[in-house]
Amino acid sequence: MTDYYWLGTDSSNPTHWNVNANWSLSSGGSAASDHPRTNADKAIFDTGSNACSMNISGGSGVVGNVTITSGYSGTVTQAYNFTIDDAGAHDGKLEIGGGTWNSNNSNLTVDGVLDVDGGDLSIGTSAVSCAKLIVESGDTLTGGHTSAPSST
Repeated sequence: MTDYYWLGTDSSNPTHWNVNANWSLSSGGSAASDHPRTNADKAIFDTGSNACSMNISGGSGVVGNVTITSGYSGTVTQAYNFTIDDAGAHDGKLEIGGGTWNSNNSNLTVDGVLDVDGGDLSIGTSAVSCAKLIVESGDTLTGGHTSAPSST
């Protein structure tokens, strides 16, 4: 179980999710030797505004938890389908407390709670599934779907 903190400071590819140098094992720390890529990993966006593009190798990605705190003011943009999985060491939760998560018309699967509390979620025409959706008063959920949401 590893927590990775977004830096977005690699000199060649500062927005790329899959570049190890854009991640740290501590908030504001030095570059890590890996990046979040399994359901045992947690991705944390806690400071700054450096954008993140999920240009994940293989065309899809998975982590165990994603937390975007109120200290982050940037945008995390999916480039591929993405799953936040509760089968590993984490609870499969996506917490958007600051900044923006843009699913960019790619599928987003959240096995746990998708909680928008202080940030924005932009889904466009993406297929989004989650165990529970919470959008707090004053927060933004935008999308292009015309069908009503359903629950199971």
